[in-house]
Amino acid sequence: MSVKDKLFNFISDLGQADTRMMQKQFKISRQMVNRYMQSLVKEGKIIKTGRTKGSFYILKADNDPYLKQFSKIYETKMKIETITGDFLSKANIKKACNKNCFPILQFILYELITNINKHAKAEFIQLEMEIGALDIELTVIDSGIGILQSIKDKYHFDNESDALFHVNLPFSGFEFSDNEVVAEHLMTIIMMADQFSLQSHQSLMEKYDEYQSGVFECDFYKGTRIRFLISKNTKKKLAKFII
Repeated sequence: MSVKDKLFNFISDLGQADTRMMQKQFKISRQMVNRYMQSLVKEGKIIKTGRTKGSFYILKADNDPYLKQFSKIYETKMKIETITGDFLSKANIKKACNKNCFPILQFILYELITNINKHAKAEFIQLEMEIGALDIELTVIDSGIGILQSIKDKYHFDNESDALFHVNLPFSGFEFSDNEVVAEHLMTIIMMADQFSLQSHQSLMEKYDEYQSGVFECDFYKGTRIRFLISKNTKKKLAKFII
């Protein structure tokens, strides 16, 4: 196998790589790496992103078998294990991410479907998976009563805005008291995500990164739409969040 092919496979396996990583892995000069990268870019196999020292290389979508979208609708009366197993299998997700990412996605999907079954009063659930060069995005949609309405009723908040504010408290520098418990496992799910959004009725919460989030008013959306995004090569481990 040629050096250029080895470099291409290295990027394919990791999802992304910079010049320094390739130099270290294959014990070749920076100039040689750049020459091969320029060739692969011209051939349309990879894309260079960023500038100068902050630049790195990723696969072009046509060359990554795991860059795709998958969507399916399920009846909520089906067993949660059946829905979760079928969807992850059909999306071929296990081969698209590392050993840390897959169990997190499996856990997230199971918990979100469980919450829908317990609280949403929805007949159907739509699951969407978008696998990118660097990230995997999971979207869970139902047309039930809305998760914020459920939180409001369960914990006796005055309105959905108060419910959303309490979900957002950890990002605002506040701590929960015993009486300010949000929907089951929701905060755990949010903390696992690299990015997260929750839309329900006229409320929207978005988590941008580990430390920042925002709460907004939006157009009416019946039910709940949750978007969960995580790196395909995440270093996060499920055990850290659920112990």
